[in-house]
Amino acid sequence: MTDQATRRAAVTHELKSRPHLFGPMVAGHKTHDMRRADRDFEVGDRVVLREHDHVTDTYSGRRLTGKISYITSETNPCALSTEAMAEGFALLSIKLDRASLLRCRLAGIRIGRGRTASAGT
Repeated sequence: MTDQATRRAAVTHELKSRPHLFGPMVAGHKTHDMRRADRDFEVGDRVVLREHDHVTDTYSGRRLTGKISYITSETNPCALSTEAMAEGFALLSIKLDRASLLRCRLAGIRIGRGRTASAGT
């Protein structure tokens, strides 16, 4: 039996993402997410990142969807992860869906224009 045959079906993880981390993902500068390894994350799983302000405990309505393409963790370390990563955490490499990125970027433009317009009145 191969690894492929023994893997479970992909699941979707819905995750909160703080604005200062969500923004760089929308801009395409950040392609990873550090998470507590308190879920059964696997390569091929879907993620839904929802922009969330932890101070006000509110969601902005913006969300990104994608697929986990690689996981660095205690059980799947890189050259430095045994020294550099805290126990119980995982670094998820995420390939974002193109349509999700475009919707999010357009929503950001509309939000930006709305704020500019309301600030000028």
